[in-house]
Amino acid sequence: MRIALDFDDVLSRFLEATIAKLNFVHDLDIELEDIKGWNMDEYIDCTKEQLFATWTPKFIESVPFRDGARKLVDDLKALGHEVVIATACFAPTHEFREKICMDYLGLISEDVIFIKKKYLLNVDVLVDDKLDNFMDSDSLPCEFEKVVYNMPHNQNSSKLGLHYRVNDLSEIVGVVETIQKNRCK
Repeated sequence: MRIALDFDDVLSRFLEATIAKLNFVHDLDIELEDIKGWNMDEYIDCTKEQLFATWTPKFIESVPFRDGARKLVDDLKALGHEVVIATACFAPTHEFREKICMDYLGLISEDVIFIKKKYLLNVDVLVDDKLDNFMDSDSLPCEFEKVVYNMPHNQNSSKLGLHYRVNDLSEIVGVVETIQKNRCK
């Protein structure tokens, strides 16, 4: 199967790193649990401009991967799956994210897809934290299997229809195996 993994907040700790930087630079006291929706600026005392200014190439390079990110990619490949990274990041960081995926995850540049409309992906499974990425332009669930990486901002997923949820990268291989078994029935 072809598996798409989101970069920010699935493989990496992007939101946590953003919060830490905003807290430091702007003397704020934000916790991950404070972010209850996708638009961060609605939940913190910070402008969109301040938020976007945080995401410099140097910052992107400093965002840590979640424990087990490389192992997940390796394990999925070892099971015969094609793994791609699907990220909706803004253009100034494309080059850095591609390099990070190649260096840290052992992928080639063709394995990194920069796409905002993830519902257009030609994949069997998408693992993502942003619920809108599982919906097409008419707000209908997409054809691929949906695996939601749990975050405080994605707890209301009733519109998705059938989907899976994971709390940790270590759970993803098992979910993919379940999906594959169900497809073979």
